[in-house]
Amino acid sequence: MVVAALAVYNHGLPLAGAIREGFLCEHPITNGQGGYGSQQFGYDSVGNRLSLVNNSQTQNYQYPSTTHRLSSITGNQATSLTYDANGNTLTKSGMTFTYDARNRLVSAINGSNNASYNYLATGARSTKVLNGTTNIYHYDLNGKLIAETNATGQTLREYVYLDNQPLALINASNSAIYYYHTDQLSTPQKLTNQTQAIAWDASYEPFGKTNVAVQQVTQNLRFPGQYFDSETNLHYNHFRDYDPSIGRYIESDPIGLRGGVNTYGYALQNPGRYKDIFGLETYQCTRPLNVLPISIGLLHHQYICVGNEKEGYTCGGLGPTGDINGSPGQIEPDKYKPDNCKKTQDKDDCIESCIKKKLSEPPPYYDIRLNNGANCQTYAPNTETECVMICAMKKP
Repeated sequence: MVVAALAVYNHGLPLAGAIREGFLCEHPITNGQGGYGSQQFGYDSVGNRLSLVNNSQTQNYQYPSTTHRLSSITGNQATSLTYDANGNTLTKSGMTFTYDARNRLVSAINGSNNASYNYLATGARSTKVLNGTTNIYHYDLNGKLIAETNATGQTLREYVYLDNQPLALINASNSAIYYYHTDQLSTPQKLTNQTQAIAWDASYEPFGKTNVAVQQVTQNLRFPGQYFDSETNLHYNHFRDYDPSIGRYIESDPIGLRGGVNTYGYALQNPGRYKDIFGLETYQCTRPLNVLPISIGLLHHQYICVGNEKEGYTCGGLGPTGDINGSPGQIEPDKYKPDNCKKTQDKDDCIESCIKKKLSEPPPYYDIRLNNGANCQTYAPNTETECVMICAMKKP
C-alpha cells in the first residue's frame, strides 16, 4: 500500500466529463474516477505499476528482479510479455512485434491484422501498410502531422493547428471540416462538424485508454504527439510506441537512464507535476546547425535556456566532440534569442537550479542517430523533463 499526501486534480473537461485523479509526489496517478468508473493504481519505488483495481476487478503486475520489464499481468485480463535483448516487447496478448537495428517497431501482427511501418531519417513515421493498404504521413517543417495520403497520392485527411493545438480535421472523402475540442493537454475530446453536431466523441481513462462513444469520422490523434493505431491499440509516439492499457511504452527509452530510472514509464503526462511553480523561466530554443545556414524543419540545433531579461540567461545544448555518429558529448554554450526560443516552464527556482546544475555536469555520449547516445534534440527536452520530475518530488 502506498501512503502519501494526495492532491485532487480535475482535468476540467466540460465536453467529456470531469476526471478526478490523485497524485503522489513520488509517483504517477494513483486513482481516477470518470465515465469508466473508478480505478486505483499501486507502484513500486521507481514508478513501475504493481496493481490496478478497476471497478473492483484487480490486476497484479509482475517484474523480474533485475529489470523493469513487465513480464506478466495476473488477475482480470491476464497476459504475459516477452522481450528481445534490447528491451523491446516481442509478444503481448497474442500480438507479435519486430524491430529494426535502431529499435524501431517495423511490423506488428495481431490476429488477422498484419502491419508494417517505415520511418524518416528524423524518426517520424513515413508509411504504414495495414493488410495491404498503404497510409503515407506528411509533416510540416516543425514535424507536426499535417496530412495522410494513400499509395496513389490521394489525400485522406488533413490537419490544421493553432498555437500547437489541433484545430480542425479535413476529411477528404466528403470534403467536410471537423473542429477539435481539446482539454488543457491538447488531447482531443470531441469533433464537431460545421453544424456543430458531434461527429467524434471520446472519454479517456487516466493513462490514455480511449473509450469512443461516437465515431462518424476517423480521428486518430490522442495525447499530444500520439497517433492511434487501430491494428494494435497502441499509440505511435514518434520515437516509441505507447500502450495505454498498461500505461507504459513497449520499447525502452532510447536515451537510457537519462530519461529516468524507469525506462518504460509514462508518468510525464501527469499534469499534477506541473503546478505551483515560481522563480525563473525555462525555454526550449533552436538555431541552424553549424553546417547549415538556416533551420529546415527538424534539421536544427536545439538547446535549453533558463533565466529572464533582468537577470540574464544561462543556455546550453549537447554537441559532439568529434564524429556526429558517435563521440563523447560536450555542452555547447548558446544565447537566448526571443525569436528562436519558446517558453516551456513558468517561473520555478527549483527547475532553474536543476537545469543549471545539469548543464555543468559531464554530458552524455553524442550520437545523432540515437543508436548509442543522445543528440541535441533529445538532450534539451529530457534535461527539462528530468528536472521537472525531480522538483515535483520535492514538493510537499
